[in-house]
Amino acid sequence: MNLDKKLTEAELKKLKEFLISEKTPKNCMSLDMLDGFLTSIAIGPVTMMPSVWLDEIWGEEDGDEMIWGSFDLTQKITELILRHYNSIVDIFQKKKVNFQPILEIENDKTDITGWSIGFYEAIYLSQTEWEPLLMHDENYKLLNPVYLFGSERGYELYKSKPELQNVSSEVWEGSLAECVVNIYQFWLPYRKHPPLRSRSEVSPVPKIGRNDPCLCGSGKKFKKCCLNKMPNA
Repeated sequence: MNLDKKLTEAELKKLKEFLISEKTPKNCMSLDMLDGFLTSIAIGPVTMMPSVWLDEIWGEEDGDEMIWGSFDLTQKITELILRHYNSIVDIFQKKKVNFQPILEIENDKTDITGWSIGFYEAIYLSQTEWEPLLMHDENYKLLNPVYLFGSERGYELYKSKPELQNVSSEVWEGSLAECVVNIYQFWLPYRKHPPLRSRSEVSPVPKIGRNDPCLCGSGKKFKKCCLNKMPNA
């Protein structure tokens, strides 16, 4: 597993298509949300290992779980996500940060909403650690426009201000990139940003026997649960 290699356009397309496929729950993150989510993790106050945040991507609920089909697919998609995370970390480790978020385009206009929601989802995973920024008005301003488009209270404020709604999508896009760089610089004294470099740093998908507890957490034996969902089971 080579986690240093930046995703190609074809691999980004593959990941995007998987995230909106029938294999994923309806609340699974889209590619722009995932990019915002991983960016927040990469530039935030603490290092979070994938075991903390990977499951948050899928948005699973009772009765609406992931349908992987094979461990091979699980490993391939996980590798794409970890490589994309590493590429974001690498951007911010360079002396001159050249950050461009992956945004959804609707009606020929960029939409920062999904990206911002993903960014906020990662904040919720370590909200206590984010308090130095969240609890002070002057620092909190650094979150604009992520706050306006990524949180319920922020979006209510946005909808109540005609002057904000009149701002063009191009301006919001530029403001978002600037906002992210400012947040990164705010947290820089707090932490380092080690990327995932070796196979030993990634929790592998364990081999499982037919009579072992199923990995999905149902409490059933593997042979009575997800084994039946595997191809050629």
